[in-house]
Amino acid sequence: AYSYGSVRYLGNTPAYTFRPQGSQNGNVTFFGARPTTLPSHNGQMGNVTYLGGVQSYTYPGRSGQVGNVTYMGYRPAGTVPVRQVPTPNVIRIR
Repeated sequence: AYSYGSVRYLGNTPAYTFRPQGSQNGNVTFFGARPTTLPSHNGQMGNVTYLGGVQSYTYPGRSGQVGNVTYMGYRPAGTVPVRQVPTPNVIRIR
């Protein structure tokens, strides 16, 4: 067991959190694997975070397409891996 801030964690699972900013109060903790996200692009608002190191897959896009489906940890025929990058400003605390 170990403590981070006023929280006590049991076991030896790796833990990650966002790097504190300014006078921030509170944060989120990720267990098991560093979270990943989609690469950002110009004009983007929001993003997705993949937990636990899971790889995601989707169907290839086509001209004029709006939306798609994403599979987590399961790869149906005809899908391709989604490019994921480490979520920025995350630090390992254990």
